[in-house]
Amino acid sequence: PHGVVVDPRVFVSVAPDGIVTIVGHRSEMGTGVRTSLPLIVAEEMEADWSRVKVQQAHGDEVKFGNQDTDGSRSTRHYLIPMRQIGASARTMLEQAAAKRWGVPATEVKAVNHEVVHSASGRKLGFGELAADAAKESVP
Repeated sequence: PHGVVVDPRVFVSVAPDGIVTIVGHRSEMGTGVRTSLPLIVAEEMEADWSRVKVQQAHGDEVKFGNQDTDGSRSTRHYLIPMRQIGASARTMLEQAAAKRWGVPATEVKAVNHEVVHSASGRKLGFGELAADAAKESVP
């Protein structure tokens, strides 16, 4: 919808230290979209907001989709795509953990900046899973 690219690898990166960087593809003009849109992604990812950085996107409509910032429509138009981006990133982190532990992905869950396998008590932080998660296919 509205020309947004829903590939989390375009909007989300996780550093080895666990810092999650989320790209804000719309300009901040007093409506709070530089916070609200990345916050939607972080919430869906189960990322700890205190460990999230927001990076302003450069102008690139091919890469980021429509970047017009007018009409106070950004949140209305991008709520679902940003949730999809966050959910895809979360799923990729969960799949990476499940593979590492040799368990079904249905047995793991992202919770507060880590992926947990409650049956065994194992946990891995987002940073520990970042490289493997980036290799997962986008759901």
